[in-house]
Amino acid sequence: MQLAPAAPAPLGRSGLFERGINLDLVELGALQAFGSGGSASGIVLALGPELDLGPHIAVRISLRLGFAGDLETASATGPTLSTSFAELVLAPGVVYRFRHDRQQRWVPFVGGALDMGAFQFGRQLLGLAPSPANVSQSFVKIGVAPEALGGVLYCPASFFAVRFAASYTYMLVARTSAHALTETVDLRFMF
Repeated sequence: MQLAPAAPAPLGRSGLFERGINLDLVELGALQAFGSGGSASGIVLALGPELDLGPHIAVRISLRLGFAGDLETASATGPTLSTSFAELVLAPGVVYRFRHDRQQRWVPFVGGALDMGAFQFGRQLLGLAPSPANVSQSFVKIGVAPEALGGVLYCPASFFAVRFAASYTYMLVARTSAHALTETVDLRFMF
């Protein structure tokens, strides 16, 4: 007489107490902005919670501040130029984590978000003609931009993880497009 193996316990939410409350303390990384007039690189800083809706799906609410490029630089042959990009956004989104085991060490994830906030663009970055002398070469837009993200969580314990992520944001501004890429790492506590 053979006994059937016991079915594995269902996969619960993430975290030490399986409540699915994930807190990303400080997310730090590189930011690159691209437009038809050039590119700029800089730094991004973010924080925010990620709340599980089930064992795989989570809602993420991130507050992010980023800056790339230079402020305004003088040109030897004409007006000042600006290739800067800055953002201050609240980015609610959805994340799907490829979890199959409670003790899984490496957990890949993908997702999407809507970046809502203020974006600053340098005219040169967008390929626009310079403004007249003594006028700022950058401008601010308030709006919404779609974001795609992905990465991997390294989970050495049920209450702690290191999150490696990359994201891409698309913005349509002044009849041209701008693109932002981020690569970040952060420490996560999971409850």
